Amino acid sequence: MAKLLRGLLGLVACGWLLPSVVQGFDLDQLPRMKERYQFWRRGQYAVLVSKAAFGKGAGTVPTYVRVSMYLATSRSYDRVFYLHARTPLEVQDSGRAVRLSWCDSRTNTRERLRLTAAGVTYELERRWPEGGSGTLCQVMLDPIRFDGATAYEVRDQRVRRYRLWPDQVALRPVTVTRSELSGIVGGPPRGGAPTLVVTSEDGLTVIWETVLRHQGIKRLLSPAVALLGIGPGSAAYRLYNAAPEVEPGGWVELAMRIRFRVTEEYPRQPVRATKLQLFDSHVHVAVDTDVRDSVLMARKHGFRYGLLAILFDEGPYRRRFEGNDPVLALARRYPDVFVPFGLIQLNEHGYPGFRRRGPDGPSDIRQLWRAGFRGLKTLEKWSEVCVDSPRFDALYREAERLGMPIVFHTNPEGTGSSCTRVANVARKFPRLNVIMAHLHDEEQFWKIVPQLELLPNLYIQHMHLDHCRLATGETALEVLVERGLANKIVFGSDMQVDHSVALAQMYQFRRRLRELGVDEPTVQNILWRTMARIVPGNPAGP
Repeated sequence: MAKLLRGLLGLVACGWLLPSVVQGFDLDQLPRMKERYQFWRRGQYAVLVSKAAFGKGAGTVPTYVRVSMYLATSRSYDRVFYLHARTPLEVQDSGRAVRLSWCDSRTNTRERLRLTAAGVTYELERRWPEGGSGTLCQVMLDPIRFDGATAYEVRDQRVRRYRLWPDQVALRPVTVTRSELSGIVGGPPRGGAPTLVVTSEDGLTVIWETVLRHQGIKRLLSPAVALLGIGPGSAAYRLYNAAPEVEPGGWVELAMRIRFRVTEEYPRQPVRATKLQLFDSHVHVAVDTDVRDSVLMARKHGFRYGLLAILFDEGPYRRRFEGNDPVLALARRYPDVFVPFGLIQLNEHGYPGFRRRGPDGPSDIRQLWRAGFRGLKTLEKWSEVCVDSPRFDALYREAERLGMPIVFHTNPEGTGSSCTRVANVARKFPRLNVIMAHLHDEEQFWKIVPQLELLPNLYIQHMHLDHCRLATGETALEVLVERGLANKIVFGSDMQVDHSVALAQMYQFRRRLRELGVDEPTVQNILWRTMARIVPGNPAGP
């Protein structure tokens, strides 16, 4: 496995091996990708689908898979958009064209994707024998690539321009002439004007020509085939439409022709941020993570990631996690983006799929420090080890001496790595910064609140706080804010494959904090300032 990771260059990873979510990769990684993906290319267009969709490889055939569309250049394959397809998929390859088709008998929907050197065509047919309602289509654009993109939408003989951001579509459209649009897309496309044109900041233009026919549909969410919207809970830009009211026997036919156009300088580098605005304290990188896009996003917005090493193999889920070496290699390659947190083992026998003797001691901490790690991570998810046992005091004392914060993967109360046991470590070593990852239930929350009040070196990551609803009707986040404990929160997303999660969560969580009346200095502490302060040697800006 280590050899595989070294061969994947920028995709060296410690995370998920889920075959349905691959993103961008370099040309020399194509042979390795073909081992796990069904792959077709025609000209600059390429399609990837997990081999699991065709019953190939370990595990059962998934119900749904992603059909991902790529721009293929001489150097890389960059994902542009994807669809969710129901299995089984049928494939017809005539040499010049490749056609993928699938259907959903529950919704009486048939879908097809046709790939040629001239572009991609997506077709959908749906029928409502008994009437009703439903979504017509949902095409997901790459969320990192189209951050900050410009959309040109043709409606009612007018061209309107929008600016796209992770949390909104700008509400003030600007009218553009058709001649100006022709200059953007490289001349009038065949078949008339496009329905939608999206230009990314790195120099990619995606041209959508759509046709919609229907009968028996009383109302559409939008009469213009597809709306451009923001997916809830993520930064995913999507094209979608829906029919809220359909008569019995109603039907719809949708055809979308998609073409790519790139500038000579593609991929163009975005302007770098001049200040740090997010330090995500809990990040993993997987084989399927598009590290290049993640780095571009981090540099553009002023992000830094605490990259946490983990080590185990979850066979039933086809997930294999690697440890310190891949994390350190990535941090050395992108030192302005990733801050490496090394894995420390507290148990004697290692982790599932990775047997090694333990536990680690002070000398292991010193070795991690000399290698370049600036923080530590524990993962005692399967062991009965009590993290507050005196046998680990020397290890924690060495981390305290070096100023290396520790992120503890916490488990429910009653286990050896519960939040209360982690708090015991913070109490015993007052100069050691301790960060709790995960919050399991209300009982655990009320036990940890007094510890957060008493221990200045104890922190909790934000990831579950606004989702943990208490018997009082409040969320854990609301209680912490009311009790003046907002400064004990640090941003931690636990993102693994799709790093756009950090971008979306930053906008959403910042908005939520302001709604709760948190003052701006405290908001900045939560988003980045606290982590920038407690991680040794971390610069204050990009």
